[in-house]
Amino acid sequence: MKLARLLLAALLVATVLSAGCVGLIRDTYKSLVSTPTPTSSLPITLTPIPINQAIERQYMFAEKLNSGLEHYNSGIMAMNRSRELADQRDWSNASIEIGMAKAYMEQARASFLDMKRYAFTADEANLSEKWNQTAYYEAKAFELVNLSYQEDAYQSSRGDEANYIRYNYYVRQANYYLDLARACKAEAEELERRTFIGQQGQVI
Repeated sequence: MKLARLLLAALLVATVLSAGCVGLIRDTYKSLVSTPTPTSSLPITLTPIPINQAIERQYMFAEKLNSGLEHYNSGIMAMNRSRELADQRDWSNASIEIGMAKAYMEQARASFLDMKRYAFTADEANLSEKWNQTAYYEAKAFELVNLSYQEDAYQSSRGDEANYIRYNYYVRQANYYLDLARACKAEAEELERRTFIGQQGQVI
């Protein structure tokens, strides 16, 4: 989907540049026809092509979405690294990585919320909110995962006196929020297909 967006952006730029070249050739041709002598100097003034406000709005909406998704994906990768470290019982670094994952999700939320400034349809506004909710639930889950790492490290040091009641609670709550995040993400992807981004992607 993101590749389709990048291709779409390139296609839009190519279309705009192509339209500009056609206009320039037409104007030059008219000037040559009306010029009495072939040695006359023809001043050419290039004027910027005005950007349609709707195109600018869509561009900024897509920019904010891409920014949010980049932070979101960085958060997921940091979470996966934390799990690998936790499996190695490297609780300290696992905690650092999951903390970074939560920070990435907060950055993603800021971008997703900023999308709403450029939303024009109800689906676009809802897409902004659904991605915001997805990142919110991921951040809540990561916070609980971090607590589970700390609790696991503590209980592991207690030997036969280990008590994993709190640890199991943190894990259950983390899974609860991860399930909510997955559901919101599916809704966001469905909404995206109904916006100009999804429709243009289908054309490409």
